[in-house]
Amino acid sequence: MSSPIAAAVAVSTFLSCLLCIPPLILQLQARSLVVSVLIASTLIVNILCFVNALIWPTKYPSGWEGQGLCDIEIKLRTGLDMTISGGIVCLFRQLCLIIDPSQYIRLSRVQKRNTGIFEATLCGILPILRMILSYVVQPDRYWIFGTYGCTPTVDTSWPSYALVLVWPLVADLGALWYGALATLQMVKHSREVSKLLPGGQVTASKRRTERLLVMTVLLIILEALTRAVVFWGEIMPFLVPYSWSRIHPPNWSRKIEKASFRPIHLAVYGRSIAHSIIIFGFLGCSAEAIAVYKVWLGRSRSRLWWTSMIKQPQASNKKAKVPSKSSDPGQTRDFGHELATT
Repeated sequence: MSSPIAAAVAVSTFLSCLLCIPPLILQLQARSLVVSVLIASTLIVNILCFVNALIWPTKYPSGWEGQGLCDIEIKLRTGLDMTISGGIVCLFRQLCLIIDPSQYIRLSRVQKRNTGIFEATLCGILPILRMILSYVVQPDRYWIFGTYGCTPTVDTSWPSYALVLVWPLVADLGALWYGALATLQMVKHSREVSKLLPGGQVTASKRRTERLLVMTVLLIILEALTRAVVFWGEIMPFLVPYSWSRIHPPNWSRKIEKASFRPIHLAVYGRSIAHSIIIFGFLGCSAEAIAVYKVWLGRSRSRLWWTSMIKQPQASNKKAKVPSKSSDPGQTRDFGHELATT
């Protein structure tokens, strides 16, 4: 029998997935790569939580051991954890460049190239590298917790910190530094930025920048708090010497452990759900987003109208047909043609 926590997790994560879709489409249309990656990563995390709550809805998991699915999920979780932190860092860095008046008018080719390399490294290369290196300190194939589902494991040796655990924490510290810098620049240069923009663009551009800055600040505060809770739970009371043979014995592929749902998992759920609400609140409810929704609604109404018009019978284009008096009941006559030939 499913637990109330599993039902609540399934409903809340499903609604969180729906909240992520409109902002993701809007940001893809706007070609905002970093924000799109950040939203897509949050969406995937919510999907994983939703699927796992349906597969293992009890407090203690039973039944299927998740072969194949969990092998993919644990790598996705390991990589996405770094992608979200790296995406927030890149977003803060972009805001610093936007707010700084010396960089606002024009970015050089070198700056654009460096920005692309920086974003590709934090949002792509480092997450993939973390996914690969996690195998070095992976003592079990994976764990399955009730409701939470597939969970990656790390060894109780010092390489676990260097190869897996500290990467997102360092990224979050970098995001906090960039966030403080962007906030100070916003306060310091807000008047100068307004002078650089034409009159009609001042209010709209400033509001978009401020809205993006507030959203990112909320995301990093939430990320840092969750990271502190999870990292504190992962702190090992003692470290053992690293040994490849101990971590990867011959029966490693059969080392699938099961355990009951833990309260610390609520922090992970809360982070992904809160991320979705914050993203939709700031990017999915803006005036620009509402204008796009109206366009979508108008197009959908037009399509429905045309579909209904096509399905309506057009009697003027049809020829009247009556059953034939011949011996074959399946044949029909063109009554109009017969009148014309007699």
